Amino acid sequence: MENLTVKTKKPYTIYFRHSFDDIPNAFKQLDLLNRKIIIITDNNVAPIYLNMLKNALNTDISFSFPAGEPQKHLNTIANMYSCFLEHKLDRRSVVVALGGGVVGDMAGFAAATFMRGIPYVQVPTSLLAQVDSSVGGKTAVDFGGVKNLVGAFCQPKLVYVNLSTLNTLSQNEFISGMGEAVKHAIIGDKAYNDFLSDSANIKQIKTLQPAALLQLIKGSCQIKAAVVASDETEQGLRETLNFGHCVGHAIESLSNYTLLHGCCVAIGMCAALSISHKKGNITAADFDNAVKLIKSYDLPTTITGYNAAEILAHMYKDKKTLNDTLRIVLLQKIGTAYTDNSVPEPDIITAIGAILE
Repeated sequence: MENLTVKTKKPYTIYFRHSFDDIPNAFKQLDLLNRKIIIITDNNVAPIYLNMLKNALNTDISFSFPAGEPQKHLNTIANMYSCFLEHKLDRRSVVVALGGGVVGDMAGFAAATFMRGIPYVQVPTSLLAQVDSSVGGKTAVDFGGVKNLVGAFCQPKLVYVNLSTLNTLSQNEFISGMGEAVKHAIIGDKAYNDFLSDSANIKQIKTLQPAALLQLIKGSCQIKAAVVASDETEQGLRETLNFGHCVGHAIESLSNYTLLHGCCVAIGMCAALSISHKKGNITAADFDNAVKLIKSYDLPTTITGYNAAEILAHMYKDKKTLNDTLRIVLLQKIGTAYTDNSVPEPDIITAIGAILE
């Protein structure tokens, strides 16, 4: 059994386990058991894991909604609030997010805003949520065609990662999750990059070998936890975790969320790598190795059906834009990212052109 502490203002623990057996103990340590507990999930996850978690936490209260990013809006949140009122939740009640990134973001936002904030717990079941979105306390919904525009920073009481849930994850969702893991490898430490780049590890990860998955997920969480601990509300350093997201979010929104998040981030990373290379920050070999790493996990590096002008226009809707100036996360070198607000539009257009087929 392994744990990791996220050292925010209110530190919390990430539990890495292979079942739900230890979750009652995790709740008990924080005095979260003898309260009203509501599990929020979606209709993909509910048939597989909802009853299992209900039994483990001794609760019969749940809220389920149709799966997918198109449901990530304020109307769904309003329905959650109604459910909270129906079951007479109070400030000691606990919201449990059982699912992927959409479930985690929305359940966290509902918990952060109901009665000005009630406790919540992340139980991520997708790779993307396990390596990234469940850690760090970002909660949000999409609004006005812009991803994650309305939200709040609110850290969970704990994160419980049950690695066995990856056995029921679709191949496409697994590949999407690898987009965020590869991002951590490119902007994070060399050891993690080397681990993900090793051919033997690639094979073990893609065949869901438990030891390799644990090292993968814990490695990503360590990188993200360190960044979050030093910049909890994204005033500077934490912005670097958005590497690939400026272009990626634009593509994801333009696709009406038919393209998976991690895949869009992978394409966005290729554009950011292109700009980083043009600026002389990384070598041609660095660029090639990073793109090779992206491709090694079956992630896309190009896209069809869009043009550079419409992608650029949508990038200006990104919440990281300030004073109508694009702020794009680039590489200073492999392992070190920074935010640049001075990239000329022609260079951005050229980089976008390179990812279009």
